[in-house]
Amino acid sequence: MPTNKPHFSIVMDEELLKIVEAFQAEYGIKSRGKAINLLLKTGVAVTLEEKQKAASSGDPDKAAADEAENTAEALTRTLSRLGVIRPGEDISDADRVFLEAMFTAMKAHFQK
Repeated sequence: MPTNKPHFSIVMDEELLKIVEAFQAEYGIKSRGKAINLLLKTGVAVTLEEKQKAASSGDPDKAAADEAENTAEALTRTLSRLGVIRPGEDISDADRVFLEAMFTAMKAHFQK
């Protein structure tokens, strides 16, 4: 279906593509684009949440350690809040790795 929304191409390795497709299949998402959009929205929400937590902490070292320690927990809360997973359901390590890779790609893109 044609859209006026901005679009672009991305390149990813086979392993990352398999993770996207597994996420898409697991949640019954109709297209890769929609799956990637949902994952990116989730990534943005988690990144902003973690940034707010770090900004409110007076100790930058503690904030960094807390951020690393709580990434999976924050992702789980956000995915649950967005309705991607059920409350109390955990994300897999593969999901966490994929989302962290997407955040890294987004960060690099926006730092241009």
